[in-house]
Amino acid sequence: MALAAIIKDEAYNGLSNDLKKEYVKQDDGTYRLDVTPVGDFALENVKGLKTALSSERTAREAAETKLKSFDGLDGAKARDALKKVEEMTNWKPEDKVKEQIE
Repeated sequence: MALAAIIKDEAYNGLSNDLKKEYVKQDDGTYRLDVTPVGDFALENVKGLKTALSSERTAREAAETKLKSFDGLDGAKARDALKKVEEMTNWKPEDKVKEQIE
């Protein structure tokens, strides 16, 4: 017979006294099987860990999607090009014509 990790009052009351000793009452009124951890195996609530893992995976996927739009670009060249564009916004057509003539 397999033992449930968490049981409610009605299930607990139906257990033999020997099995009742194996359960610990929790704050919410349920009973948790008292398990001694061995190595990496333990009976723990990992809902928070699973939620955090899912959130981090979603964030990683979003970051990778955004990063793909920069695939093949050289950062230094992109910065130089942006600097040049900024300079060009301040150019006056008359000055460029004079520069070309000279």
